[in-house]
Amino acid sequence: MTGSSYFRYPHVHGDLVAFVAEDDVWLAPVAGGRAWRLSSLGLPARNPRFAPDGSKVVWTVVQGSAPEVVSAEVDGGGFRQLSWFGHATTRVRGFEPGGRVIVTSAHNQPDSRHTHAYTMPLDGGWLEELPYGPVDSVAFGPRVGDDRPVVVGSVLTREPAHWKRYRGGAAGKLWIDPDGGGEFRRLLADLDGNLADPLWVGERIAFVSDHEGVGNLYSVDRAGADLRRHTDSDRFYVRHASTDGRRIVFDSAGELWILDSLDAEPRRLEIALASASTSRRSRPLAVGRHLGEVVPAPDGRASVVESHGTVHWLTHRDGPSHVVEATPGVRARLARPLGSGAVVFVADHEGEEGLFVRRLGGLGTAAAPAEGGAALVEDAGSAGEGADAQASSDGLPRPVSALAGTPTAAPASGAPAGPRAPRSYAVPAQRTASAAAEDGDTLPRLARIPLPSAHRPVEVVPSPDAKFIAVGTAFGDVHLVDVAHGTATTLSSVGEGTVEQLAWSPDSRWLAWIEPVTAFGSRSKVRLAERATGRVADVTDGRFQDASPAFTPDGKYLAFLSGRSFDPVYDGHSFDLSFPSPIKPYIVPLSAATASPFGPRVADFADSARAGADDGAAPPSSEGSPSAPAEVRVDLDGIRHRVTALPVRQGNYSHLAAAKDSLLWLSRDLTGATGEGRAKPEDKDAPPTLQRFDLLTGNESTLVGALESYRLSGDGTRIVYVRDRTVHSVPSDKPAEDGHAEHVTVDLERIRVRLEPGAVWSQAFEEAWRLQRDFFWTPDMAGADWDEVRDRYRPIVDRLGSHDDLVDLIWELHGELGTSHAYVTPPAVSEQGPGDRGGSGRSSTSTAAGWSAASSPTSPPTRSPPPPSPRPARASAPATACSRSTASGSDPTSGRRPRWPARPARSSS
Repeated sequence: MTGSSYFRYPHVHGDLVAFVAEDDVWLAPVAGGRAWRLSSLGLPARNPRFAPDGSKVVWTVVQGSAPEVVSAEVDGGGFRQLSWFGHATTRVRGFEPGGRVIVTSAHNQPDSRHTHAYTMPLDGGWLEELPYGPVDSVAFGPRVGDDRPVVVGSVLTREPAHWKRYRGGAAGKLWIDPDGGGEFRRLLADLDGNLADPLWVGERIAFVSDHEGVGNLYSVDRAGADLRRHTDSDRFYVRHASTDGRRIVFDSAGELWILDSLDAEPRRLEIALASASTSRRSRPLAVGRHLGEVVPAPDGRASVVESHGTVHWLTHRDGPSHVVEATPGVRARLARPLGSGAVVFVADHEGEEGLFVRRLGGLGTAAAPAEGGAALVEDAGSAGEGADAQASSDGLPRPVSALAGTPTAAPASGAPAGPRAPRSYAVPAQRTASAAAEDGDTLPRLARIPLPSAHRPVEVVPSPDAKFIAVGTAFGDVHLVDVAHGTATTLSSVGEGTVEQLAWSPDSRWLAWIEPVTAFGSRSKVRLAERATGRVADVTDGRFQDASPAFTPDGKYLAFLSGRSFDPVYDGHSFDLSFPSPIKPYIVPLSAATASPFGPRVADFADSARAGADDGAAPPSSEGSPSAPAEVRVDLDGIRHRVTALPVRQGNYSHLAAAKDSLLWLSRDLTGATGEGRAKPEDKDAPPTLQRFDLLTGNESTLVGALESYRLSGDGTRIVYVRDRTVHSVPSDKPAEDGHAEHVTVDLERIRVRLEPGAVWSQAFEEAWRLQRDFFWTPDMAGADWDEVRDRYRPIVDRLGSHDDLVDLIWELHGELGTSHAYVTPPAVSEQGPGDRGGSGRSSTSTAAGWSAASSPTSPPTRSPPPPSPRPARASAPATACSRSTASGSDPTSGRRPRWPARPARSSS
């Protein structure tokens, strides 16, 4: 296992340098050598700073659910939490001349980008807000007589390396108060760059700027003259510069560099971690935590389960899991059962995505496949034939491959399961074999099927007879795959917009899908294609937003959801109307001879069903067996005029599916945009419910009271749904809550797979690069040589020490595009166990002297609003077309803010 060497956020004091690696703070000799760990929290850390006397280090690290200021002794021990802001923007920025810690945070601001500066004692105590308004950084200069100069950096939309060459109104600016009197003027107003990290080095002001195209280190005198450049990087930005007043340290591409003086050349610090790099060790997959899609098999007794890019076949009641795809460094997605004997999925073997089909016969795992085929690893025997069980060195059972034989069917729904047999995770020895088909079977065990376009698949839907696969792409393509021949053709392509909702008719002869009419899906239409002829027709005209097409099991009707209900509601605060819940379900008789199921009354339809439908109309019902579905008859002439609304009130519906004599959909309550309407601030939005509409009686009922997603089995008898990271299987025709005989909670712990973090990070980097290559708004990639960018950053992946390092690297990769709307949004990080911290524990009162806070010794820092105070005169900054307001991003001056006590510091137990 390769050790990590991705270092960030350095600071120097005496003969030591502090920095962040592997989500902890480390110390190392400035002369180079082996580093040792100061902290061992394993949580994202930022900006370690030595105290002026060098005895302590302060930094920010996640405590509870947000970063807070903490400190520790350089010689070890003495860990303390100093702040309770409870806000994600909190950062240590350094020290003021009096030895108080400088911290920035937007904890009390309506806009999280507008961080304000505070000071706090190193040993805990009263907070004081500095009178500079919204700032990103603060640097105090050396005193000259009574003058106390200070330079501040304006708030940044994001770090310059994450948005390279940004020139908009929110670009970083430097402001200086030469004597500490409160009057600021703009430094380097004519320098066209994104300026950050102001530092006082002697009598000069150093900073990072990219006005020459790449972020480098520069300095000027306090008058803003005599501009000098001190680094010459032309590939990677200089980042996170800091100083001890004489030397400057910074990181670039995860390496630490130091300038021993402003007249010296930068040199790289040769540092190695005294670490086993356990963050890169293989670890068991937490299946529930990373649970993706769960799609039931046609008979509803098993499901294809996706988790963290791996795919598994899992029976619902008992039995071992079967690995379908778990190759290290490969991400599989959109996995679907292909009948009962195969699984189709999309995976990025060899660095590019492709469509794969794996049969569930035999035993083995996939090696890296070649174009149009695959190398296979085939077993030398069967676990049931005396093969020796193999266990991993850590005691965990090895995963059982999907090729270990057709999964054993579970007992029929509602039938007694009987005593459970002992689980077996035995894996036989394996040998390499060719991809030759078995006798009498033309489908290889693993096959890669090329698609007509390289556009990213977003939905894969196998036909009921398992002979064809429909693929929708992010660029509006609909591909039809012939499984037996391994070929694919394009049925339709709109070139813009996503096709991700497709449905097959029961006889596999017709395919319906939702096609966008506008690029962002505000309007869409239902389309229908005959598989054999390729004939395509519109079912709806595209004036509304249609969704979720589904054929009824008897093949007589096509149902869908549509936002075409125009019954407005009055606004509760202003005299206005809106349409917050415009969706209703609709149904289309496919044959012109089939009457609408709903006449004047639903009872008429039910009566006609019981009487045999003498008028020729027949309700949706299953005919024949699943192996011999009735032929679906479609009359395309006049089909648009046969659209009929179901007698259901309008609402917020999604994910419609058709079962025997019924339709299913999710129903969501309206929720507010800010969360103020919740009963308690920490409450989550109410989850959707699963509704069932009986086509015979017209009655609507609730099948599942709360869930996140669901899927209907191919035969329409079972529902598989996900709630709170658990998987449940219930019948589709009646409620079956927990404890019901037909309610099955699927045991995900049977899936045993280990993940290799290094391989996972490599795959994530490659996929992020591909996504920008395929989806960036302009084909020339904003002038960037995107292949060269990948080659430049790819070697750094092997040096990463944590997931937070990966997030940082992908941010900088995206930064090369110089664009705003390219974000990296990782999952929120929190300590194990504790909930949110921060918040007001005391009341505030406005007095003639300002605002005061009634404190208690155990309450967190106050979060009372700042007083409205007049701003002193200042030099106005030039307005730009991109700025939200001139003052918001560049004004470092405002009235003094109140002081309040921080929560008393305490030692960790």
